[in-house]
Amino acid sequence: MTPNPTRSIEKSGGYVKQRVIGAIIYALVALATANWIEYGLWSGQPYGHQGPMRVALAGTAAFAISIFLSLLRSRFELLFGVVGIGLSWPYFGLLAADLPWKDVVWLVRIHVHGLDQVAAILFLIVATIYVLKRGWTWPARYAPR
Repeated sequence: MTPNPTRSIEKSGGYVKQRVIGAIIYALVALATANWIEYGLWSGQPYGHQGPMRVALAGTAAFAISIFLSLLRSRFELLFGVVGIGLSWPYFGLLAADLPWKDVVWLVRIHVHGLDQVAAILFLIVATIYVLKRGWTWPARYAPR
């Protein structure tokens, strides 16, 4: 039986598309969370405790590493994505619980850097969904033996 070259191109095209989408998602969440953490840590007034913010900064670094691992098609891309989520959610979860979600217009328009907070939380939610979806569809070749 001769292999179908069209099928292998479709498969490799799907992998490339998935890698690029993953890199874009990781880049967006890394930039959004880094933008807020940078403001929160080094502004004149602190936004929350410094410890959880520094842990969330390590999560942002894990997302940044995931960008490159996603493009390189590494099996550790998902691992660094999970680490980034695990390190980022403790701080951003508390931040999300503290925001006035019922009055989003006020939050985005008037609150200082409100749009940055909302963007960081929403991109973190998108990255969490992406990583969890990827975790359920983990390729068999990476499964532990």
